[in-house]
Amino acid sequence: MKVCVFGAGAVGGHLAARMADGGAQVSIIARGAHLEALRRDGLRVDLPDRSLHCTPKASDRADLLGPQDVVVVAVKTTALLAVAAGITPLLGPGTTVLFVANGVPWWYFHQYDGAEDGRQLPLIDPHGALWRAVGPERAIGGLAYTASSVSAPGVIAVLSEQPHVVIGEPSTRGLASETLSGRARRIAAVFEAGGLPCRVSTDIRMDVWTKLIGNLAGSPASLLTHLPLSAICDDPAGETLLRTAVNEGIALAHAMGCMVPTDTDYYLAPTRGLRHKASMSQDLDAGRPLEIDSILTQPLQFARERGVSTPTLNLLATLACLRGSASGLYRLRS
Repeated sequence: MKVCVFGAGAVGGHLAARMADGGAQVSIIARGAHLEALRRDGLRVDLPDRSLHCTPKASDRADLLGPQDVVVVAVKTTALLAVAAGITPLLGPGTTVLFVANGVPWWYFHQYDGAEDGRQLPLIDPHGALWRAVGPERAIGGLAYTASSVSAPGVIAVLSEQPHVVIGEPSTRGLASETLSGRARRIAAVFEAGGLPCRVSTDIRMDVWTKLIGNLAGSPASLLTHLPLSAICDDPAGETLLRTAVNEGIALAHAMGCMVPTDTDYYLAPTRGLRHKASMSQDLDAGRPLEIDSILTQPLQFARERGVSTPTLNLLATLACLRGSASGLYRLRS
């Protein structure tokens, strides 16, 4: 399998090394010091129990890499316009594009079971750039459960003891596992061969909401407090805040037709052991644009459209937007 990872930062670098270890022919789109290090020393991923090392072809020009079997897009959603502008040379007639990201994905309403089928989301995909450049029929959704960071150019540190990924077709909602697409299974097999557990989802939107509910509550709370999620949970008032926000997120997911678990502890339990800040807070510290629209703004637009009451999430989102604007990392919407 010929694979190009577009955006080999903390998550993308981890996925690139796993796929290379699983037998794929991997290349990477990168820039700056990261690109220089990849060309000079290759890619190293430090896991809790061992290290992976590979020497992928790295470039800042997609036209030098050519069409791929699979493109893995692992950039922040704030960088998706750049992906749309640069991805075309990587796309052949049968290329699959796996988008691994947090928040509401740009392809969310592709082959959707309802009147909104085909609806585009300009908050996430301005001017339909990805819809045109990639096409939703190529897209596979992905969620990465891995705490990772770039410890040095070309070096990724993975903190998670049991990282894993979930991938799925937008069109497979409710289908039996034996009817899942072959392309999703082939990608999963490469991850598994590289030692990274990968579940092929029968309802990727359900998985999107299951992860998004935790982000809806935890991302702005960590951003505003500059604290790890475990520290927020350890405080009684902080835990109450998160529980209230999670319950609002559950109600919203149900209104979107995704009957996620209703037990608040299902979402809070994983955060109690997270001794690092949420990625949105880390982005603030690093001066990177904040993924507010895909994680907060778009879901809350859905809430307004469906008449779901989300006063706590509204407050957290408003404060997060103001904090981001004050830092120059988010543009407030009129």
